[in-house]
Amino acid sequence: MSLINLKNSLKYKYKRLNDDIVRNFLVPCLKESTFYDRAVGFFSSASLKMALEGLRDFILKEKSEIRLITSPYLSYKDIEEIEKGLREKKIVYENEILKEINKMEEDGEINLLAQLSWLISHNKLKIRIASMESSNVRAMFHDKLGIFTDEDKNQVVFYGSLNDSYNAYAQNYDAIRVITSWGDEAKKVDIESRDFETLWRGKELGVLICEVSEAIQQKIVKYLPKNEMELLQIIQEYERQEKIAKSKPNPTGLRPWKFQQICISSVIKNDFRGLIKMATGTGKTATTFFCILEFIEKIKAKGNRIIIVVPSIELIEQWYEFLKNNISTEDYLFKYYSKTKKDQKNHINFLWEKEEQNVFLIITIGSLKNCPQLKRKVDFIIADEVHAFGTENHMQALKSIHQPQYRLGLSATPERYYDEDGTKKIFSYFGDIIFEFDISDAQKEEKEPGMETVLCNYFYDFEVSHLTHEEQKKLDALNIKIGREVAINEEIGFYELNENNKLKNLIMKRARLLKLSLNKLESLRYILLNHPDKLNQCIVYCEDTDQLNLVKNIFNETGISSYIEYHSFIPKREESLDIFRDKNIKFILSMHCLDQGIDIPDCDSLILLSSSGNPREYIQRRGRVLRNKPGKGIVNIFDIVTLPISPSSKDKGLIMAQFLRIWEFIKRSSSPEAKLKIRKYLSMMDVSEEELDAELNKW
Repeated sequence: MSLINLKNSLKYKYKRLNDDIVRNFLVPCLKESTFYDRAVGFFSSASLKMALEGLRDFILKEKSEIRLITSPYLSYKDIEEIEKGLREKKIVYENEILKEINKMEEDGEINLLAQLSWLISHNKLKIRIASMESSNVRAMFHDKLGIFTDEDKNQVVFYGSLNDSYNAYAQNYDAIRVITSWGDEAKKVDIESRDFETLWRGKELGVLICEVSEAIQQKIVKYLPKNEMELLQIIQEYERQEKIAKSKPNPTGLRPWKFQQICISSVIKNDFRGLIKMATGTGKTATTFFCILEFIEKIKAKGNRIIIVVPSIELIEQWYEFLKNNISTEDYLFKYYSKTKKDQKNHINFLWEKEEQNVFLIITIGSLKNCPQLKRKVDFIIADEVHAFGTENHMQALKSIHQPQYRLGLSATPERYYDEDGTKKIFSYFGDIIFEFDISDAQKEEKEPGMETVLCNYFYDFEVSHLTHEEQKKLDALNIKIGREVAINEEIGFYELNENNKLKNLIMKRARLLKLSLNKLESLRYILLNHPDKLNQCIVYCEDTDQLNLVKNIFNETGISSYIEYHSFIPKREESLDIFRDKNIKFILSMHCLDQGIDIPDCDSLILLSSSGNPREYIQRRGRVLRNKPGKGIVNIFDIVTLPISPSSKDKGLIMAQFLRIWEFIKRSSSPEAKLKIRKYLSMMDVSEEELDAELNKW
């Protein structure tokens, strides 16, 4: 039995979106190991349950041991009581572990507790609790390290963004990197191993380590099996129950948060038809999955043909990975887009007609007309980012398939910006908004009592740059042309766009002039140099590749090399996203590719070098960084705004679009000073706060 046996099968990197990390990595390593050391920030009973597949052989080994260093998740109430001196940190931590054990009892996880009991009573599992020495209670022990050691002292080390919690394994984006003692990283393995020993012995500076109390151990040990034979029977029964559970819908036991339950109730009440308007980052995918489960339970249990229609391939991948982890093992799941091969299409077509089980198909809207089986049978259609479906071509594509009674549309902004006709098309096809959950709701609502809020709060600041003299000349010329088109300069721009295509093109050209203003680059330089501590994982939005290349020059001139590009003109752009997610670089320079549905929960800052007056665009971009997770602090958003050198009444519509964006950002932020900052610019253009509020209320 040796870890060397895994030499040819181990990968350097495992990603939850592509790999079954438990089955393909943890289980094989545990089977070949004698010792397993684990340091992890947040721990729960769910992680033990998911890892027990590999512990079967590990438990029965004569010499085997698990050493676990963990720090239970603290609720805001826990933190406040510690800060006020009402409770000791150690007692709070132990109570959290006891809560996990109680939860296992309540959920009927007796077989799981019996296995844990055997490990502890036979000195095969030792647990120590870590906390930071810092007087700041909110400082967290958040190490993420695992070490497997076999009887010949060979070692496999993994580290990265994987926490031993259900959310880490089944919901969030997580990845681990692997190094081995027999490879080129032997010295790194040795360093990690010695670091764990230092931590375990309580010698790590700044970290307090304490033993688990007798009360916790006794709580678990009461489930101790009488002998090894009984233990084997318990394991076999546990595995049998797990197999049955996986064949049922929602085998992972994913549970809706409180506000998601309200949404589900509304969907049921409206007969599974309507629009769900939820702020970016609040869990539209999971919420919709719960609605699908209710549909299967209440409308039709078997033989469903459920399609999820999306506007991009990136969203296909995200939906696929989510459903792959959460639907029944007896159901079928497929992707369908331009690169789907013919034999796969034939297989889908065959199952669509014959299969008695449920079939899920995730498809791009551009592929709907090329999927013939959809013309014959569709039970339930779900359209993600439904605002993209309001064009004539997309609506024709939707109407080209079998028209099911049950239809849901999802978006943070289902209404199309300055496209009343497109908005009517969406509402006519899917129905009215049946549930709404905006950013303010999400910043207040806890996921569950005592947990973090659904979305983060954020600080907002804006930097004002002005056009160059050359750019100002171009703006003046455009204003003259626009004036000729509409005759009354005051009523163009922000307030009303008619069907005059020439006018629209001129207005778009004028807006683009401000987006690409060269002086914005100096504002970017100022932010990079003066706020480095607020830019730990930052997205920078650019208008086009030319501006992006100029941004790269600014980064290079300021000595910042930790950046990567992510846009449609680079091959394998998902790899860029992976590098950023793994925190190997600090900045990702993007254009429009990150506007919809891409999940980067660790991102903590945003620079809007280019942003339009279209609320959908900047609401989506803001949502990219507000997704919350345990331990994530307040987010920082920097907005770079360009104004004419000497603004006139001709520029009011153009400037109002920017003022409205700033005002909307301020109203949702934790930055009252930004409101003071904008007031001087409002007075300069004779715009009142009431006027801005009135315009925002129209959205």
